[in-house]
Amino acid sequence: LLPGTSIGLKSGKHAPARQMIESGVRVALATDFNPGTCFSHSMLFMMQPGALLYRLNAEETLTAATLNAAAAIDRTDQIGSCIHISWGSRFSTGSETRKLCPPGDR
Repeated sequence: LLPGTSIGLKSGKHAPARQMIESGVRVALATDFNPGTCFSHSMLFMMQPGALLYRLNAEETLTAATLNAAAAIDRTDQIGSCIHISWGSRFSTGSETRKLCPPGDR
């Protein structure tokens, strides 16, 4: 599902995501960032209109943007799942690694 493309093209038609999910299809949510159809590379932004346009609940939206998106490119062994982390854990955004700190603590 590419909500940014629907928005960028000002299309009144959207993928029948609700029907797809109810039929058992594992949908993925993505961006196809490019100057012709989609002006945003932000997955957080894609999740917001994706939920509204496709009538996805919070769990469906998160799953479509993470686990199902990773499965769509056959990379579930490397990306796509959220794991439990605690304060002091480190996380990587790919280009840098940061330490998680409680709010107000640096």
